Amino acid sequence: MNQWDIVIKSKIAHPSVPFVVAINPSSGVGSYKDDNYVCGIKNLKATGIIVVGYVYTDYGSRDLDAVKSEISKYKKWYDVDGIMFDEMSNRVGYEMYYESLTSYAKSLGMKLTKGNPGTTVPSSYTSVVDNFVIYENSGFPSLASIKNLHVDYTRDNLSFVSYGVSKLDTQYVIHASNCVGLMYITDSVLPNPYDSIPSYFENLVSTLDEQDK
Repeated sequence: MNQWDIVIKSKIAHPSVPFVVAINPSSGVGSYKDDNYVCGIKNLKATGIIVVGYVYTDYGSRDLDAVKSEISKYKKWYDVDGIMFDEMSNRVGYEMYYESLTSYAKSLGMKLTKGNPGTTVPSSYTSVVDNFVIYENSGFPSLASIKNLHVDYTRDNLSFVSYGVSKLDTQYVIHASNCVGLMYITDSVLPNPYDSIPSYFENLVSTLDEQDK
């Protein structure tokens, strides 16, 4: 069973758990439409999985038209549900840059934008994207640090990524699920912790499923 099928099987088994899958054909959308991705994305979406396309923004310094061109290709080639802006700035002054990109994605019919600063964001960023990855690092973020963000952000606005986690802590997952709308935890490590599904993926999803009931 390939990686895509593992995710699909888990979603079918736990339909109430929200799944957001980011695709990254070639450090972005790439230079051509890949039929393997077309088929894979179609199968993901058929089970209710939200698919977003990966675009890097170089912390707000990448040309807006270049980013919008990638967004347009993601919609045209793959009919994705949204966009994930990687290398997102969290500095005051870049809000309009990301608001512009979110507005453009939504104008094409996309329903979700995610930003990945990998750290906390100031309150001035509240409306620039739908969801922020406020932690992308080894181990777990502290629950206190996540809870502190709820002054300006709702649970649905926040997510985190933890890699290099050798053993799943289900009690942590339960507590963290009260603070964030999305999480990804994996035992994979750098330089690419996203090249395989974590060994405990089904346990993670089933824990979240039980928490929602």
